[in-house]
Amino acid sequence: MDLILDDLSGRGLAPRRVSGTHGGEYHCPCPACGGQDRFHVWPDQGEAGTWWCRGCDQGGDAIEYLMEFCGKSFREAAAAVGRDLEDLPLASRTPRPRQKPAFVPVRYTPPVEKWREKAGAFVDRAHGQLLDNPEQLRYLAGRGVPESAVKQYRLGYNPGENGRPAIYRARGAWGLPAEEKNGRPRPLWIPRGIVIPLLVDGVIHRIRIRREKQDLTPEFNLPYFMLPGSSAATMVLGDAVRAFAIIEAELDAVACVAAAGDICGAVAVGSSSTKPDEITTAMLKQALCILNALDFDDAGKKAFAWWRETFTGVKRWPVPEGKDPGEAFEKGIDLRAWILAGLPPVFRMAGLTPLDGDQGEEEDREVENTEPVEIAGNIRQVVEWFRQYPVSVVKDGRGIHFHEDPAWASANRELSRRINLAVFMDPAVFDYLSNHPARVVDGNNFFTETQGQAS
Repeated sequence: MDLILDDLSGRGLAPRRVSGTHGGEYHCPCPACGGQDRFHVWPDQGEAGTWWCRGCDQGGDAIEYLMEFCGKSFREAAAAVGRDLEDLPLASRTPRPRQKPAFVPVRYTPPVEKWREKAGAFVDRAHGQLLDNPEQLRYLAGRGVPESAVKQYRLGYNPGENGRPAIYRARGAWGLPAEEKNGRPRPLWIPRGIVIPLLVDGVIHRIRIRREKQDLTPEFNLPYFMLPGSSAATMVLGDAVRAFAIIEAELDAVACVAAAGDICGAVAVGSSSTKPDEITTAMLKQALCILNALDFDDAGKKAFAWWRETFTGVKRWPVPEGKDPGEAFEKGIDLRAWILAGLPPVFRMAGLTPLDGDQGEEEDREVENTEPVEIAGNIRQVVEWFRQYPVSVVKDGRGIHFHEDPAWASANRELSRRINLAVFMDPAVFDYLSNHPARVVDGNNFFTETQGQAS
């Protein structure tokens, strides 16, 4: 009896099978909030199936489904799934307040040995194919993932096989249970796209593939596909760090660690509603700072409340441009500067690129005596740069944005980089600009009458 699936089909929502996880997983629009594939159903779990909507962030068993969407009472819903209520005590006449269940993180087990062996060989082959694919390497570099990160995290590319945009293999060869479709054995489908492995102690525990846009269809438009048999464990990148950025997509997490992994790690949760697993939760409980950088959309904002309630030291820190770190990088945002600007001063100082020790003409120039004699940090140097070059910062209520003349920046890349780093990574400079009364700060108004007072 597929009670939930039958009801959804009767509503015209057409649930479709997307994986064999937990005996089979189906996606369709939510009966309450709509969407395309946000409603997840596992018909073989529990007495008559379980469900969850990543839009509403609600779920439960078949009884809760019938009560939520079909208007049935508890006894009616229980009878529909065949549960015997004769021995249950009568409910109290005074309804008790519904308590929010405590968060219990999941501990995931590794995939079976045969799957790990096949996955390892596939990842090795895909990694070599990516390194031989300049087009895909350029795409990744444009999203903040340099070739060094491609090699470090064993990213790959699956071009398909025999002219088809996918590879097909026998499920049994990968240690997966057999499945049938229309009375015939169903093969393991491995779509074309960028291969993102999850490695634990050098062993592959998950393969996720970022599919090509041209392969997405209205019937199956999920851009990320997790290979059946994979572990759903949380991806954590960065070693021996006490600060983490919470990111949705794994490629964006790689970009963040490639930029600032020496100071801040990254946790890729997959979607705004996904919670970290048991091992990651314990790690985050020990963190000194957590930058919540979930996508800058309504779902990301909604999810922040849970993170703030569950962990200490959590700060909402979306990218200043675009929806996610990859888009921000495409728009010219320095990911390292953005991450360090969100961290406490102790982290920013640890990641600072020293400026005072640099040798060059800028340090030897006399600065006009219009500011106080004692200036903290590198403010003296920064104001000189602002006065000489076409650079400024703009504050729009969401943060500080560095602006520069594109032609000048192209001709002075190293100097442009140094000014950008000074603005975002020197705590004294960043705090000074954050408290500046002007919306646009440039060389003409860097020092105001009130801020120019010596302390």
